[in-house]
Amino acid sequence: MKFFRQAFFTVLVAALFSMATLPIQAFALDDDEPPPMETMTADLLMLKPLGFVATAVGCVLFTAALPFTVWSEKRINEAKKRFVVDPGAYTFVRPLGRDIHDKP
Repeated sequence: MKFFRQAFFTVLVAALFSMATLPIQAFALDDDEPPPMETMTADLLMLKPLGFVATAVGCVLFTAALPFTVWSEKRINEAKKRFVVDPGAYTFVRPLGRDIHDKP
């Protein structure tokens, strides 16, 4: 059991270190050039699901923060933007393999 746990963490760390260079490739692209397949694959398999989870957790946190922000429309809008809109836009609006600030 200890061997499998050590092997799992070794593979996990190796995957994290190898994935750390993929976002850098997206910044080196021209506007009309499509992102590389590796970047799109990593985005589809890792970043989009994490963004979906962040959006769901943000909805729960926004609902929990609502009693504290209900007294000011500015506070409600800021909490909504930080907890729901930003993760939702990152997940559902951003094209595959592109950064949120890139032009689609």
